[in-house]
Amino acid sequence: MRKIVAIICLSLLSLSCKKSKNEEITACGVVNPIQNLNWLNQRYKLFTGGPEMNSIVLYEYNDNQIIQVNQSVSSKMYDVYNCNAEPLMFDDTNGLNKYLAGRKKVAVIYGAFQLD
Repeated sequence: MRKIVAIICLSLLSLSCKKSKNEEITACGVVNPIQNLNWLNQRYKLFTGGPEMNSIVLYEYNDNQIIQVNQSVSSKMYDVYNCNAEPLMFDDTNGLNKYLAGRKKVAVIYGAFQLD
């Protein structure tokens, strides 16, 4: 019985280690986008509170990669950028709702999760 419990624990541990390797994520044509996209690294450095309160999520929207940065200290609920660091601006709630309905999550680059 102890061997079975030990095998299960080791299996769970190895699975959790594999999921935490965010550096293998490719976004906007680079591996490890937090380190290799200068503009994203600058926003990442502004985080306070760690991955439980902040996140960086890669989405696909209108056939383009989009990076959404959710900061605990931001006054905006959604900071959304294209790969060139240009913010996506939503003129009204209809535009925001269209974005929220049309985006497809590709990967969580940083953080536990984000608001959906």
